[in-house]
Amino acid sequence: MIMGVTAILVTSLIMTFVLPRFAKIYEMRSTSLPLPTKMLMGLSNGLTSSWMYWVPAVVVLTIGTLIWIKTLDGRKRIDWMKLNLPILGPMFRQLYTTRASRTLSTLLGAGVGILDAIGICREVTNNIPFDRMWTDMEVYIRNGQPMSDAVFESPYVPQYVASMMASGEKSGRLPEVMDKVANFADEELEVRVKTASSMIEPLMILIMGSVVGGVAIAMLLPIFSMSKVITN
Repeated sequence: MIMGVTAILVTSLIMTFVLPRFAKIYEMRSTSLPLPTKMLMGLSNGLTSSWMYWVPAVVVLTIGTLIWIKTLDGRKRIDWMKLNLPILGPMFRQLYTTRASRTLSTLLGAGVGILDAIGICREVTNNIPFDRMWTDMEVYIRNGQPMSDAVFESPYVPQYVASMMASGEKSGRLPEVMDKVANFADEELEVRVKTASSMIEPLMILIMGSVVGGVAIAMLLPIFSMSKVITN
């Protein structure tokens, strides 16, 4: 986030303050501008001359997005994206699995009723696709079925969690088994976080370097042309 915000700020400063000064130099020299520079100057002129239009539009769009996120449809889409994004999806799945396993183990070990424990786990995960799993689990328990059946049917929980939960139910040692699941899931979550960060960091560096470097090259191309003319 820091790198992304920095790239946006640096690019905005170049486009609104630095590039207009270069444009005056280009006009004084009557230099034929390359296509990338023309496109960049056109974008800069649009940002500086029509800010009274796009600034309110950005503010309204941001407020509208924040309001939409709080709606049921917005929550469904955001929660689905959290679980299905290419890099972050596996990390969020492991995060919710770790939280639920740890919470369930602690509550059952303290003598809390299974239905009350499920309700608390629903608040811990706070994700609509996971809410469906907790709802199915409550229905299965009331019907006398194993709660692990709901975990087997969930596409967002690893199968080893469902298998260990089923063995814990059969042996009557569900709190101890869920504690072991939580420890293993916590270690795997740490690996997922490191993997995600190691993939995101070079990607952000590449994007930031491409944006800032592209702007800088487009600004310097006319200067190279002017230097050739002066040399000749």
